Amino acid sequence: MAKILTELLNPKDEKLFTVTDVTAQEIFGIAAMRRYAQIYKSELMEDWIKDFLLLRISRFRLGRREFVVMSTGVREIAEEKRRRKPSDMFAGLK
Repeated sequence: MAKILTELLNPKDEKLFTVTDVTAQEIFGIAAMRRYAQIYKSELMEDWIKDFLLLRISRFRLGRREFVVMSTGVREIAEEKRRRKPSDMFAGLK
């Protein structure tokens, strides 16, 4: 969980695309701008996209919240498995 939280505090490169909250219209615009940036080899466009995505992370914070919730759930499942007794192993089959 600590690794996930650390990654969320400092998203870089392709990770920006998974933790940023953008609308459907913004996705289309960003995809088009990325293509133009590749065609024209424009660092200015790439930097603008990066800055935009970094600023949009704080829009609703949904992407980050989802990762924290998932990591918490995984941790709880692992702890539950450690706490189970051998007699509880077949409890779900009854």
